[in-house]
Amino acid sequence: MICENTLCGSATSSPLRKVKREEAFLPDVDMPEIESLQTKNTSYKIKCILQVVKLRKEGRTLRGISKAMGIPKNTVYGWL
Repeated sequence: MICENTLCGSATSSPLRKVKREEAFLPDVDMPEIESLQTKNTSYKIKCILQVVKLRKEGRTLRGISKAMGIPKNTVYGWL
């Protein structure tokens, strides 16, 4: 199950690292799980973050996500 530790890392998890272009983004999390979280959450910000996660998982670039969502690229980078 996806949780804050999966999205944001934690003190007990391994350090965050940059995902290489050829690597899958969040390979252990499937799209229906992300979509389920989107429908369950009432927070607009969390819904936006999960949408960014979905777009990245679909293979979109940070710049492409930024343009599609209408948010700064640095925000996208920070959320991922």
